[in-house]
Amino acid sequence: SDTTPTADPNQFSVEFYDYKTNELISKSNKNNLNEKLKASDDLIYMTSDNKVDSIDVEPSYVLLLSYLKDTSRDIWVLVYVKDDDVYVQADKRHANINLDTAGYDIYKSKYNKSQLEELIK
Repeated sequence: SDTTPTADPNQFSVEFYDYKTNELISKSNKNNLNEKLKASDDLIYMTSDNKVDSIDVEPSYVLLLSYLKDTSRDIWVLVYVKDDDVYVQADKRHANINLDTAGYDIYKSKYNKSQLEELIK
């Protein structure tokens, strides 16, 4: 039998917002929460290897990884799309997380534009 623990949709959520309008674009549900959490991990993978100096486009989306029982653990991430590439950065407007490791640096995501669009669906 499958013993992989599954995330509880009453405790966690993955939400994407339009950066300019703050409008909710998509939200995880109980059927896709685990898949969205796992994909979000890949999307916001940040190491010194994929750090970039700067990017000359506005953010397109804001990703909220929410721990519903303790909002101080929420993770807010700006998502930039430039051509086919996707970049991520911690969101200074919601800096209630420990940023010692990632700071506000910008990172090139493992995801490309079409993978991001699929995740946001």
